[in-house]
Amino acid sequence: MIALARPTTHLCLIDKVAKKTSFMKQAVLELELSNVEVIHGRVEDLRVKNPFDMIVSRAFSEVEKFISLTQHLISKQGAWLIMKSKKIMTEDLKKLGKSFEVEPIIVPYLEAERYLVKINTKA
Repeated sequence: MIALARPTTHLCLIDKVAKKTSFMKQAVLELELSNVEVIHGRVEDLRVKNPFDMIVSRAFSEVEKFISLTQHLISKQGAWLIMKSKKIMTEDLKKLGKSFEVEPIIVPYLEAERYLVKINTKA
């Protein structure tokens, strides 16, 4: 959806599961999305020439582990956006030493609490 709404924004999608990346590649081809790159691999093994301004995750891991595994990929002024299924404890986020925001979100057709956590690279 982001690629369709923001055609001038480059998106990099990565997953370690080949079945998922095959589906994503097929969707990119059929939708003729020239701004999307799909990579089959592990995020901790990914190396990029230009750091990302934003890294988005849904159901990846604990926040601290996610940041640790992607720290090498994000720009100095970047931010992580993470969807979590339960309320994040503010104390846990404070331990990261970075500024953050937590917002409740509504996911259509889903009867469960979800939260969008934005963590900035700067404290």
